[in-house]
Amino acid sequence: GVDSGAVVGAMRRAARGQVTTITCGFDERDHDERALARQLAQRLKTAHIEPVARANLADMAERLAWHFDEPFADASAIPMFLMSERARSHVSVTLSGDGGDEVLAGYRRYRFDVAEHAARRWLPSAMRRGVLPAIARAWPTDPRLPQFLRAGTTLRNISLDPATAHGRSIATLSSEGLAALLSADMIADLAGYDPLHKVRKLYEACDAPDHLSRCQYVDIRLGLADGILTKVDRASMAHALEVRSPMLDYQFVEFAWTIPPQLRRRGRHGKMPLRRAVSQHVDMELAERVKSGFDTPMDAWFRQGAAIPVMRRVMANNTIGAWIDPGAIRGLWEAHCTGGAHHGATLWKLVALDAWTRRFGQWIGGHQTRQEQFAA
Repeated sequence: GVDSGAVVGAMRRAARGQVTTITCGFDERDHDERALARQLAQRLKTAHIEPVARANLADMAERLAWHFDEPFADASAIPMFLMSERARSHVSVTLSGDGGDEVLAGYRRYRFDVAEHAARRWLPSAMRRGVLPAIARAWPTDPRLPQFLRAGTTLRNISLDPATAHGRSIATLSSEGLAALLSADMIADLAGYDPLHKVRKLYEACDAPDHLSRCQYVDIRLGLADGILTKVDRASMAHALEVRSPMLDYQFVEFAWTIPPQLRRRGRHGKMPLRRAVSQHVDMELAERVKSGFDTPMDAWFRQGAAIPVMRRVMANNTIGAWIDPGAIRGLWEAHCTGGAHHGATLWKLVALDAWTRRFGQWIGGHQTRQEQFAA
């Protein structure tokens, strides 16, 4: 994408020898960007490597559970793990474009954050808190609908305070969706717990006066620090590969924070200063067509036959059953398999949790899986 293209462009100008690039491909054509990445590599004259990630759900969940030590369920850890494994046979240190979206407001969701906040400020309070939630509840929620027909989320966000709305926009599963999965005992144990408390606390702690900067601050402190960088570090160091992120150089971040928010984003596009700075060195039209490459095709993988034994194993896990209603898991999977819903990301979280409990189950409150009980 733009961030990695900028990093590679700078490497090409500074390097004395050959620069090597790597991207991860998928058999699923609507997620596979190898052809575009190859074109960009050819334009930049790099040696290019293309590992392929396939639906080895059980194997990857077990390998990641071992290296991450916690139930870390970002699906993009799979291509990151495979790319690191392949890259280590060529180099010991790599550069990445991580941080560009958070620091320079590149995420598409920021466009909606800003628009929703503008509407929130001029709409009367009675309309925001009374009328909009009612309309949002009645609005179709099918993710297959065109974007302009999926206004329910936008209306609901406008009715909420800005920090809560942003927290919902970055969550994989809504509070309502999570409550529908949890067991009765777990719901009782979590009484009074607010999963968005940390988002609100960080949003309020940011001293920037504008909404966009506060959303970026939350994402830097939460999504980047606890998610993306954790994923990159553990997946790469599993293969003794070091990944460095030039866009997180503290001087670059400090400079980016001085850029007025209206210049970081313009219309549909974010990272405007970066785009202009590197456009003379990188084919920006091509770079923008190549996404991050980390949009893992979980929806497709969980509709394949290979997912059946994996999901059966999840539903047979007594430890998970104490936390999450097995019937709700089955209902989620069945709704996904019929094609009427898209729960791949949530199902992967359950598989990752299953792998973690099996790997480290002896330290989790004395619970055992059914298979372990039978083996005993």
